Amino acid sequence: MTSDKYLVFDSGYRGWCNLELTDCKAFAGWLSYNCPWVFFVHVPNEGKRLGSVADLVESGMIIGFSDYAILTAGHKHSFGLIEAKRKDRTKSAWRKGQRECLQRAVDLGGFGAVGYGLDCLKSAAKIYLCGSDDDAIFIQYLMQHNEV
Repeated sequence: MTSDKYLVFDSGYRGWCNLELTDCKAFAGWLSYNCPWVFFVHVPNEGKRLGSVADLVESGMIIGFSDYAILTAGHKHSFGLIEAKRKDRTKSAWRKGQRECLQRAVDLGGFGAVGYGLDCLKSAAKIYLCGSDDDAIFIQYLMQHNEV
């Protein structure tokens, strides 16, 4: 891990895997259930849009913005961006601006990561929130926050 580049979480799995949206739904449910104090948003950038891209950019849309913005401060960062991709990285394409968005978050002192599949998204969130993806450390983190 370096301080000048976003993190990549990839299990190396190749083969059949869920669609990105399926893993995004499961990730949002997992994060909401385990960490209800965490303020996060899923930013859908794919699919049909109301209005032209130029109008949306003019109104504040960032092309390539990450799938998840976490606004609750984490272990070392005040905000985080996580890009979701399919578990088999060969079945996910990077879209215009996505890598640059993650790098900009890091350049601004935030956390930036890409997670390939649900387990990797969870690992990225654990690293952001408590500094480790070790389950025992994450459970301690959860216990401390549930006592508040």
